[in-house]
Amino acid sequence: MKRVIVHVEGLVLRGFSHGDRRAIAAGLEGALSRLLAEPGALRALAGRGDSDRVQAGRVRIAPERGAADTGRAVAGRVVRAIAT
Repeated sequence: MKRVIVHVEGLVLRGFSHGDRRAIAAGLEGALSRLLAEPGALRALAGRGDSDRVQAGRVRIAPERGAADTGRAVAGRVVRAIAT
């Protein structure tokens, strides 16, 4: 079994209160853990070679979505960026 360690060095959040940051981070961490545990994720990571960065781009979130949903949406975008 392979082990993957992911470090998020930066996450720019515009339009969110400072108090939402922990809930966003928790949503991001939980979703990344789940999504990267899927069978094709390890192959996608291995296919990237020695890439040490993933540029996920912008994620637009509807105002009514909560902080944890925001983290999950960001995680989905990161995993899609890995797969491309």
